Amino acid sequence: MYYFIVNPGSRTGEGRKIWQETEAILTEKRISYEVHFTDHKYHASELTRTLCAKGEPFTLVVLGGDGTLNEVLQGITEPSLVTLGYIPTGSGNDFAKGCQMPLDVRHAVQNILSHKYVKQLDIGQIQDLSCKNARQFSAPMHTARKSSRSFLVSAGIGFDAAVCAEALDSPIKRFLNRIHLGKFTYVGIALHQIFSSAPFKAKVVFDGEPHKTCRFSKTLFISVMNLPSEGGGLKLTPVADGSDGFLDVCIVNGLPTALLLLLLPTAFFGKHVYFRRFVTIHRCQSVRIYADRPLPVHTDGESFGTCKTVRMAASGAQIAVICGGSKQF
Repeated sequence: MYYFIVNPGSRTGEGRKIWQETEAILTEKRISYEVHFTDHKYHASELTRTLCAKGEPFTLVVLGGDGTLNEVLQGITEPSLVTLGYIPTGSGNDFAKGCQMPLDVRHAVQNILSHKYVKQLDIGQIQDLSCKNARQFSAPMHTARKSSRSFLVSAGIGFDAAVCAEALDSPIKRFLNRIHLGKFTYVGIALHQIFSSAPFKAKVVFDGEPHKTCRFSKTLFISVMNLPSEGGGLKLTPVADGSDGFLDVCIVNGLPTALLLLLLPTAFFGKHVYFRRFVTIHRCQSVRIYADRPLPVHTDGESFGTCKTVRMAASGAQIAVICGGSKQF
């Protein structure tokens, strides 16, 4: 039995059409399934908790964008019970790309049904230490803090989070999705944010070790990555491995606006890492970030509110994911 959670409103309403195509394939192959449609914010989390409450192993397939996938993740109370499949219908689809999943619907469904490449993916976790207006989620492992959230792709503070926050309700995103150019959403909004986001000061502590403390005076953003890319294909940490128990941190500091306009396109190819004067990459199991003021924070492209101090970490938990190739993450 396959359980499907479908966001019919994803890709500006095309989610339902994509589900109909998926359903036809399942019927053709005589596959038993149960489908649940989301109809309000955080509904995917509620549906997932209900499925996990049965206490039995199951395959859960998410049809939606990275935001829907992140909602599902918050509802997974016991990761060891779940084998996760994904049919991407969002704008960025960084999770699918990071796991080499097919983007074509028929190929995606066939890949899920084959269960050929199932790999364990690390679950990242973010905690606010001084947060305003954070979304109230319980983490999968039921941590005491409600202002914590899990992530599979990335979490970030500063410029990249501001782009994600603007994208959530952006008419640009809706328009580009309608003409099947949704992958350019984040680029367009990033160009707008470049001229409105001010740098911030930050103290960054890696792995809780005082001797691994770095200070930055003109930080644009700090992205904590589980997979190589976010924002619709920006390969901020090109060699990130989603199953190695570590997170890769990308810090952009001291970069003038004019140079950012030149550097941003190179990130699609992971070449920004050669701008070592402005770009720092660090691998760790946890990172604590102290900013000089409250800033936008995101997890998997979803707003986490406005925070001044946050901690991101590899939680130690993993989830089985049906990937699309024999390569590691």
